Amino acid sequence: MKKNYYFILTLLFSVLSFAQVTLTQTTTENVTAGSITCNSAGVPNDNTFYRAFNLTALGYTQFTVNRVDFGVEGFTNTSAIPFVIDLIIYSHTGAAFPGGTLTQVGIQSYTPVAGDVGTIKQLTFTTPALVTTSTLVVALRIPNSLAAAPGTGSLATFFPASNGDGQTAPGYITASSCGIATPTNLAGIGFPNMHLVLSVNGSPNLSVNDNELANNIKVYPNPTSNFLNIELANSLELRNVEITTITGQKVLESTASTIDMSGFQNGVYFIKIVSDKGVLTQKFIKE
Repeated sequence: MKKNYYFILTLLFSVLSFAQVTLTQTTTENVTAGSITCNSAGVPNDNTFYRAFNLTALGYTQFTVNRVDFGVEGFTNTSAIPFVIDLIIYSHTGAAFPGGTLTQVGIQSYTPVAGDVGTIKQLTFTTPALVTTSTLVVALRIPNSLAAAPGTGSLATFFPASNGDGQTAPGYITASSCGIATPTNLAGIGFPNMHLVLSVNGSPNLSVNDNELANNIKVYPNPTSNFLNIELANSLELRNVEITTITGQKVLESTASTIDMSGFQNGVYFIKIVSDKGVLTQKFIKE
């Protein structure tokens, strides 16, 4: 039974290594009161909320987005006219976000319903969005419902979900009607506990060089309960090792080829191995 258990976990790792990856910056997906929008009497003007993910720091050369997960704190619509929000994927270049340049590479629209309130929606992209730059930006755009349907009396309201449970990077907003013309940190406008529940799910794509690294770097045993060993081919030199949780929180940094994991909680982790020939990121299981 013990051998079968290890075989199943090893098989799980093999699947995880090529399965979907979720990029998230919130420690929980709880939906709590406290989100804000730029609005007039509750009716939102144009608002766009953002999260930016540094693919290079995660060890990815590119990322294909198949799905965006977002929470809904509030939604009403007193008109028969549907109210549509957009989930947009951007590639980002230049100065660190919120500076630099955004280029739209994917968009998927969604029509909320009353039953969405208090839930996390998983919106699959009809056409997956490929980001090949160092930073991936996901945006949730809430339109001005009155402007979208002038003269109809449509009074749709939408509030994205957030919580104050913790985040590893800030969320941002633009809202020109409130004088916020460029992406601005929510904490900088007085809402430090509005941690947006907004994440992307997809597959990191490895370059040819990454595949070569994968063939020349071994991480074992996996799963591990104590020590994790890193073995590099003679042609490679180990420069640095980082271990992060599934939510992106860094829990260890080292230059050693043997890592003591005995004091860490059980679960799935990422290990980023920096060599003189490139960076390789893999998943492993601590049990």
